[in-house]
Amino acid sequence: MLRLRTIQFIFCTLSIATTSGPTLFAAKGEEEFHLQRFSSASIPPSETPENIISDGIKPLGTIVGAFKKNKYFATGDTVYLRFNDSGVSVGDKFSVYQDLGGITIPGKLSKVGHNIMIKGSLIITKVLPGTVVGKIYESNFDMHFGDTLTTLFDLKKEYHPKEPKEMVQGVVLASSTGIQLIAAYSFAFIDKGRKQGIEVNDLLYVFRTADGNSTITKGLPEVNIAEMVVVDVQDNFATVYCRAASDAFSPGAHFKGARSEERYLEDQTPSSNAKDPNQGDPADSLLQHQ
Repeated sequence: MLRLRTIQFIFCTLSIATTSGPTLFAAKGEEEFHLQRFSSASIPPSETPENIISDGIKPLGTIVGAFKKNKYFATGDTVYLRFNDSGVSVGDKFSVYQDLGGITIPGKLSKVGHNIMIKGSLIITKVLPGTVVGKIYESNFDMHFGDTLTTLFDLKKEYHPKEPKEMVQGVVLASSTGIQLIAAYSFAFIDKGRKQGIEVNDLLYVFRTADGNSTITKGLPEVNIAEMVVVDVQDNFATVYCRAASDAFSPGAHFKGARSEERYLEDQTPSSNAKDPNQGDPADSLLQHQ
């Protein structure tokens, strides 16, 4: 008789069939191992950044009131809005955000960009002569009076890592959440963007030199310690997702494009008019017959 033991995890089911009694080695057919994944292999991985770095966002409106007498609002709450212009229709969707200010350049006192916290999204349900009514259908953080609206952000980022077209190098500015150590499965901001050749899905390496110092020592081999994928790009900055890391790194760490060091020549097939090196010159053939 075989005993079937099933261990269920959140994302996979592990089924093991073993013989009764302890065995150190199982003969073929006596033990079966099955791993079933609930996520399809055809669906690309996706992550949802809660903060992005931006050159600047144009505010379109603000939350000025609410149906309930609450200080904070979340999914399902009805809020009253005021827009900068009247071009708003029922069914329009907007993102609610908070500008947390500039990001300090590592090792300096100056700041660059804007750390944008995406609090959630709402949809317009009524447009009245004196007010606009909206309903929050997604919230990442509590919203409150004075929060700003802008065009809808696509928060769920599917990433398909690819080799960058340009060899871009730069510096990691900060973690998206402000922590000092950045590791796998977290978001960060970098100091290069669209104008410098960065594109969404570009694969980047965080690296240090072989002496282990955070500053790059010229002449020493480079050691890659983390992989990052670009999930959002602005003109001069980008938000990245650290998908793997052998060691944590801090703001100020250096990155480079994950470009292959091997290059292959293009296929240059000889044209029909090209001269065959094994075939003699026709003029020489004529001379031999004379």
